[in-house]
Amino acid sequence: AHTEMVDASGFVRSAKYRDQILGRGGPIQRQGTAATCQTGGDGHSAAGCATWDSDPSRQERAERRQDHPLVLQLGGADLENLVAAARLAVRDGRCVAVELNCGCPQRCAKKGGYGAFLLEPGRRAHLVAIVSALREALPASMPLLAKIRVLSDIGETVALARCL
Repeated sequence: AHTEMVDASGFVRSAKYRDQILGRGGPIQRQGTAATCQTGGDGHSAAGCATWDSDPSRQERAERRQDHPLVLQLGGADLENLVAAARLAVRDGRCVAVELNCGCPQRCAKKGGYGAFLLEPGRRAHLVAIVSALREALPASMPLLAKIRVLSDIGETVALARCL
């Protein structure tokens, strides 16, 4: 199972948020009708992003806890927060892989400079640095995935993928 895109900074700052994402009880995140990403309650406006369900059923919580193996999909642009979130995922023990979302085109991603906005020409070196730091932080046996969009030039897409 994959998580929805998880705000790396919220994941690092909030044990409650981590528990909600990893399904260790408490409310779980439920995807809204037009939403694909979520935030960790850091106060920024997340219009268009997923909404919190503060009263999930016991069955929903139990189902979330049974999602295994789990791939944690991280969103963010801050290298230190992404690395810290990945290390927390490793420590949790339920996550078998980490995926960096470089494809989200939503307003919350644009505002935070992450998702598809890491693919902009001026940001690609930073994206490569993030992937390199994540790879170094994770155990060699743990897969690191980077979900990207196809760029307008296929050759550029292939070149970027090779750098990652």
